[in-house]
Amino acid sequence: LAREYVSADHYGTVEEADGSKHFGFAETGYEVTPSYRVELTDWIKANTEPDATFLTHNNHNNAVAMLTGRNIFCGSGTFLHWHGVNYKPRQQLIGDMYTAPDACLYEYAAEYDIDYVLISPEEVWNYTVDRNWFENNLECVYTGYGVSLYRIPQPEGDTLNGAQAEGRR
Repeated sequence: LAREYVSADHYGTVEEADGSKHFGFAETGYEVTPSYRVELTDWIKANTEPDATFLTHNNHNNAVAMLTGRNIFCGSGTFLHWHGVNYKPRQQLIGDMYTAPDACLYEYAAEYDIDYVLISPEEVWNYTVDRNWFENNLECVYTGYGVSLYRIPQPEGDTLNGAQAEGRR
């Protein structure tokens, strides 16, 4: 997979193939999300329900929210604050669920309908993730490139969209 999601969302000086320059929409090549995250989001779109909710870090360029249309537990404060959304209680719960999942993950997952937990560099950089707990207590449905996606058990009769419970193993 040699693609990535890049941004071209600004105006600047554009140089054409003939050397001429003008002011216009400029492609910077700024990487919004790397190719391994595009691969993850392709897997998510193919193997999870469209209304699934994911526990992730609440970064502004969240690949799960941006590229799959799936819900994340808490969006970026960068956006939510300016729209008057009180996101801080949920933001606090993100850290709690990653650092002490044994104490609260199942309770909050049931309360907020969280279906999956993503552990990637963003979560590891921002929280003291109890990786052992997730590995020992949840089903890992996708792993690759330092990213793991865990499925939270649901009540009887739940399926993983009929898909095999594996990604890149």
